Amino acid sequence: MTEEEIKEIVTPVAVCPICHKQLNICELHQTYKQDWLLRHELFRKLVYECKYCGCELKEQDFIRESVKEVEKMGIKNLTEAEKKEFYRLVKKMNEKELDKKQDAKVKKPIYGQEYFFSNSHGWVECDTWRDRAVDNKRWELGNAFLIREKALFDVEKRKVEVELERYAKEHNGPIRSDSFYLLYNNEDDGKLDYDVWSVCKPQGGVQFASKQLVFDAIEAVGKERILKYIFGVESEGEE
Repeated sequence: MTEEEIKEIVTPVAVCPICHKQLNICELHQTYKQDWLLRHELFRKLVYECKYCGCELKEQDFIRESVKEVEKMGIKNLTEAEKKEFYRLVKKMNEKELDKKQDAKVKKPIYGQEYFFSNSHGWVECDTWRDRAVDNKRWELGNAFLIREKALFDVEKRKVEVELERYAKEHNGPIRSDSFYLLYNNEDDGKLDYDVWSVCKPQGGVQFASKQLVFDAIEAVGKERILKYIFGVESEGEE
């Protein structure tokens, strides 16, 4: 068996909707189910079941195209003892592969995993990742989280960002040579302050026309909210 064929067997091809195990082709049980079709003729329908709980897998439970690929499986030349050893090694290899994905710094949901997102009302909802277009679009927009609290935090962060941007647009006069930006000064008792740039513009910064507008925006939006949701700092209260 070539390295490519082994890799094909090791790769998960489905997720059981009952026990939620990721299944490779060695963990699928192939069987036939009687099915009545046109003119009451009896047909046998090929189905795949989870090896662990016996759940019948539907089309949406497969990660890839798969039924034809699954039919390719088979290690007919091995003895029963060799098959058991092969399954043991495949399972061990598969677990290591999944562990590597879980160790990633930015963790993308895997097939069958629950994740959280904010809808158009700003409410956090839960969905199941099935690698659909809507799932991937939420991920591309940074709107897919494995932890509910992070999704809730992101909603509040976006609100604060929008309020700061709108305040600047509504109150800024003509911006001449100098631009003023809000910053967090952790060397000066961790207070909110400003910086002035005349040539460069920092990425993601809201541009104000004056120092006073920076402090006015802080008061309007809320110091505690800015500290918490923009700079990730829990404040002990107003100074």
